Amino acid sequence: MVEDGFRKGPVKITRLRMWPQFPADIATDLRAEFEHEAARQYAREDLGWVDVEHSSAGADDARMTDFKPPAARATLDEFRREYVALAGKRRHAVSPLPENVRRQVESLGYVTASGAAFPEPDVVLPPPGER
Repeated sequence: MVEDGFRKGPVKITRLRMWPQFPADIATDLRAEFEHEAARQYAREDLGWVDVEHSSAGADDARMTDFKPPAARATLDEFRREYVALAGKRRHAVSPLPENVRRQVESLGYVTASGAAFPEPDVVLPPPGER
């Protein structure tokens, strides 16, 4: 599960995206089905906003998912721009794992076998509101 947020002035945007991890040694006949389900869940994003100046500390009941109000739209657009800019500055350190260690951490769900239909736990999500 990845949850992030952005706030500018009174508008606070939050989003949540989650997907299951499964053991690397899952039976071959189940792997495709599990990867399909993980990709389906990963594609679903819960994106919403709240006016923190007019609600009780961002209460869930005040959270809206309609970004038509100008302030909400402008904040979402800025969140996207900043997210893309910051993700572009991210360093990608690669530290190859010995095969025996990789299999062990895969079985714990920390990394996935290459070629998975969804990102590994150390991910950069697409910008908010985009698949």
